[in-house]
Amino acid sequence: MISASERSKLSRMAGMRRGRSRPEISKVETPKVPAVKRSAKHPNRLTLKLYGNKISAERFQKAIDAFFGLLSEVSTGITGNSSGIKWIITLEGGSAVVNADPVPVGAGVPKRMAGRVARAFFSGVRQLQARPTRPNAFSDKALRRTGDLGNVTDGIEVTSTNILLGGKALPVAQQGTRNTDALLSSARMEDWGTVEGRLQLISAHGNYSFKIYDTVTGQPVECRFDAGEMLQSAIGAFDKRVSVFGRVQYDESGRVKFVHVESMEMFPDDSELPSAEDVYGILSKS
Repeated sequence: MISASERSKLSRMAGMRRGRSRPEISKVETPKVPAVKRSAKHPNRLTLKLYGNKISAERFQKAIDAFFGLLSEVSTGITGNSSGIKWIITLEGGSAVVNADPVPVGAGVPKRMAGRVARAFFSGVRQLQARPTRPNAFSDKALRRTGDLGNVTDGIEVTSTNILLGGKALPVAQQGTRNTDALLSSARMEDWGTVEGRLQLISAHGNYSFKIYDTVTGQPVECRFDAGEMLQSAIGAFDKRVSVFGRVQYDESGRVKFVHVESMEMFPDDSELPSAEDVYGILSKS
């Protein structure tokens, strides 16, 4: 969550650059990213750093929009709460460097979640630079933001775009954009529907989710949900037959990939159902 005041500050900064006949940020082009010492004061700080001799206001704005958008998406994906993490933004004067420090603020969001979000952000972007596989907690919007970040480097104004965390620097190149495009353009089908099975696995790793196993085929179906009442419902329904309703995503063969759960109904156990004798007795009295 980026505060309105920080967005306003950055917009004014970009606006000042637009007023120049040749808006630019002076920066010595550096082909290698120097090692950065981990700050004990800011152990979870994520930094966006642009290298280039003349960076226009428009390209700088594009970079920070992609960076802030990705911070917000990954925070939501990890915490299950769009306002669970507040990002404190600082600028390094005279350079195209933006620092972002995560601070947990949402109800029920522990302090350790700040480090988890920062690491998920960094490792997710690194994974997308290497191969077209979706990282944990990266929604489609997060994939698009990662692609936008890769497009900041044009070889003219910006020669290198880097993300830094804990002394590690990660170049963000257009290969990452190609990988995110491949993921987003892959054939997908989505529709509202219902899936039934026995709930036997609950996870808070990356996304909040549980798996239900089809009683006939035994195949698992991942069911994703937002933290809150649904988490308590899932815990209460553990090892019971349930019916979940939501947006069902299918693969190219028509098999269910996962469900974005909107609601869930728990079925009674077999032991709680009336026997044939009970049903006969009820009917005979009617």
